[in-house]
Amino acid sequence: TGGNRTQAAKLLEISLRSLIYKIKEYGLE
Repeated sequence: TGGNRTQAAKLLEISLRSLIYKIKEYGLE
């Protein structure tokens, strides 16, 4: 089923976004 893949992609996008946010927050750009 393609539903699982979509959910995994969303989770990955969320964690990637929060990771980038943390990096910017700590000024490690």
